[in-house]
Amino acid sequence: TDLSKGYAETNEVSATATLAGQTPVSKNASAPFTVSPTVIEVRAGKSFVDASGSEVEPLKTVAGNTVHAILTAKNEDAPKSATLDSLTIREPATGSNAAYFSEDLAFAGFDPSYSAQVWPAGATGGTITWQSAAGPVTVTLVPGAALPAPPAGTDVTGFEITFTGAIAPSATSQVKYAIDTNEDLAVDGAEAGPLLNKIEVEGTRPNIDEPATDGAEANLVVVSPAINVAIEKKLSPSTVFPGDDVIVQLPANATAVGDKTKPVEIVVADQLPAGAAGTGTFWDAYNLTEIVAPIDVPAGATLFIERLDSTTGNWVTVSTLTDRSDVSIDLSSVAATTTGVRFSYTNPAGLGVSTDVKPNLKFEARSD
Repeated sequence: TDLSKGYAETNEVSATATLAGQTPVSKNASAPFTVSPTVIEVRAGKSFVDASGSEVEPLKTVAGNTVHAILTAKNEDAPKSATLDSLTIREPATGSNAAYFSEDLAFAGFDPSYSAQVWPAGATGGTITWQSAAGPVTVTLVPGAALPAPPAGTDVTGFEITFTGAIAPSATSQVKYAIDTNEDLAVDGAEAGPLLNKIEVEGTRPNIDEPATDGAEANLVVVSPAINVAIEKKLSPSTVFPGDDVIVQLPANATAVGDKTKPVEIVVADQLPAGAAGTGTFWDAYNLTEIVAPIDVPAGATLFIERLDSTTGNWVTVSTLTDRSDVSIDLSSVAATTTGVRFSYTNPAGLGVSTDVKPNLKFEARSD
């Protein structure tokens, strides 16, 4: 008798005692006997992780970044579940946002360092089926090895991983993979999401008609890339008399938000606003006489230094540098006609993710 589906019976016995010259006496007794059916249960898990590996819900990232997802499939602990002959992970499951496994959120490969976590205890074989517009492709897995890359030229729209063997209760599989987010998924200060991603886990066992299933979900929010800029203007000393020098520092920072976002130009300018002459501005009271060394240039960048000529209204090149200069630039001969200075740091290949610059200027307080 197959007891896997459960069994219930009542065991009955009777006994009779006889004695010469006496009426026989009989007694009956019964006891129920039950075999619980074999049950199976699985547990699914899905999360997105940040750069430190911590699970975040929802995970917020910048368009153009690469993010990582972790999928978990577990055969539940005994007695909730018995040994399985297969354990399957399906990604994505019905109900997921259409952006997943498209050009917007593209599959970018499994994490090879997760080979030990991938294989649940008792699994002796497995397959991965790649889904694509061209149709499914199934590849046999090597027990204990890392998960493979998809076949060349495959635009992956999803995958299904099935482990086979005698997968013990408590056995767990964890799969980590990367997702490339499209730079155009969120633009102009906007954000996309939350974008829901669902997975399904299934377990089977011989003689159990219905597979055990469970689902899990996680959300991703994608924000547009940004470059944050900060600048200060520092003057020293704070009190001067006509003819005294004033040092002006213009420390500035440009910080990119997004793995693939880099500024290509930082412009620091200080100038007399158009039409503001004679209104009591800084440039009405001081003449620019010198660009003070050291004049630093970020690695790989070119620095264009220009001054605004009040007689023509045009920017005039003062110097072009590709490396640090320890020589100050004297502007005393053109101080009377200089009403602005501009520092343009450029690198077509991109400046650093966080770049600091600090022009230093010398002004002379006017006596008129």
